[in-house]
Amino acid sequence: MKCYFKMMGTAALAFSVFATATGLAAEPAFKQGDIFLDLGIGAGKPGGAAINAAKDTTFYQLEAIFNLSSSLADRRTLGLAQLAGLKSPTASSVSGRLGFEDGVNDIFGFGVSLNSAKAKVNPVFVSNFESFGILSFLGTTFCSALTCPSQAPSVFEYLSLNSGPAETKAFNTLDFDFSFHVFTTDVYDPYIRITVGLGKIDDTNLAKAGLAFGTRYMVSDSVYVMGEISGSAYSIVLSASESASGSSETVDAITNNELRLG
Repeated sequence: MKCYFKMMGTAALAFSVFATATGLAAEPAFKQGDIFLDLGIGAGKPGGAAINAAKDTTFYQLEAIFNLSSSLADRRTLGLAQLAGLKSPTASSVSGRLGFEDGVNDIFGFGVSLNSAKAKVNPVFVSNFESFGILSFLGTTFCSALTCPSQAPSVFEYLSLNSGPAETKAFNTLDFDFSFHVFTTDVYDPYIRITVGLGKIDDTNLAKAGLAFGTRYMVSDSVYVMGEISGSAYSIVLSASESASGSSETVDAITNNELRLG
């Protein structure tokens, strides 16, 4: 499978930076014919298979223990440095959303939105057990000339190569939003929104499903603030040529939980 993480030298909280509504009457806050426009940015807490794999330090710890058992003093020093620098990775995400919603009737709304999200794990510990299946930096005693550099890196060079933050490429989707507004008053517009979407991460197809609970508060006839909690699940859609099995398949990628304010 393709690797969607890149090493780089940076539940969810999101802020809608601008929100307007047109065609709104003073009462109720949501009714047939109303049009809403949301523009927001946010941060969240991601999870799922890809995030859990990036946070896994099992192989890194095994490599550190292997180094500690080495007869070479520099390998033992490296093992101590690896264990001393080991800490629990954390995951975070940032996202942006531009959404449009139309009041189909006084209860049901339909809209489309453009969404982009990235997830980050910090730090990610990469082991040569994972890279080569053997300890490629331990010297010719432990690996062949094909996998070992001509001169082993220093402890600090090694650590800089094998740990650090990693960020996914952008999960970009076009979403179709179905919302239900059942307890609307003249100023409050509580809603439930169901989302399905399609998109891309790099050149690979994505599928998305999401659910949100929130409310709008009308500041005036044309301006509102909002708050919502939401959860989304992204899956990677692999073609037959991309899949290891030789047939098309859908692979769970990440989940993202958010609290959005705007």
